[in-house]
Amino acid sequence: MTKRYCDEHEVSGTELMAMRMMRKKYYADMARMQRRYKKLLVCTYPAKEMEWIEKNVDECPKDLVDFYMTSLGITNSHMAQFKKILKGELKTFSEGRTITQSVKKEVREKYHNKCACCGSSENLQLHHKEYFSNGGQNTVDNLILLCVSCHAEQHKDEHVYNLIKSKG
Repeated sequence: MTKRYCDEHEVSGTELMAMRMMRKKYYADMARMQRRYKKLLVCTYPAKEMEWIEKNVDECPKDLVDFYMTSLGITNSHMAQFKKILKGELKTFSEGRTITQSVKKEVREKYHNKCACCGSSENLQLHHKEYFSNGGQNTVDNLILLCVSCHAEQHKDEHVYNLIKSKG
């Protein structure tokens, strides 16, 4: 099961506002959507209260963060990116994991179609230096070409280790 973002990170009202605005929703839309997602909420939040929270709260209630993320389709990666954008550390937002063919080609050329760790040219995969789940982008500078063994080694203490290893 995926960990809830708010279990490990504080989420500010400004970040909630960024989520809502990115999805082009108004406070009234959010208030109406609460009926559909009532299992996530400890209590209901009137539109005026959500507006106040977005403008004034540094650490939002976890149930409200869950509601925003779930109802707006916001992932942990999106949240990490929001934080970086708000801090001025990131200029662009990446909606999904899909890496364009042109970026894949550039990365392969950059590493001469060989694993950056061991030099193998078999079973090559792209690996995010800064993990996508932590807000890492699908850019040539953030991707590295690794063989399955070296890629699995990069993830050896994580739950995806066996999944990667099995693809080799």
